[in-house]
Amino acid sequence: MNTRKQKSIGGLTKGTGKPQYLYRQLSQLLAADIKAGLYKPGDALPSIDDLPDKQHRNKATVIQAVADLAASGLV
Repeated sequence: MNTRKQKSIGGLTKGTGKPQYLYRQLSQLLAADIKAGLYKPGDALPSIDDLPDKQHRNKATVIQAVADLAASGLV
């Protein structure tokens, strides 16, 4: 039985086994917030400093997450 441990990172999870793509998790978190109406058309997304658990994320991760949102047409 696989009992891989998960660490919670401000609403995101980082596994200790198979790589977890944090940009994808961040993109999904922001997409859910957009769909829930937390961000209206024309609103700015949170800055890197305002994102959850900024110490475990770098600019490249955030840029990829926003690119993911753009590709899906949400931003």
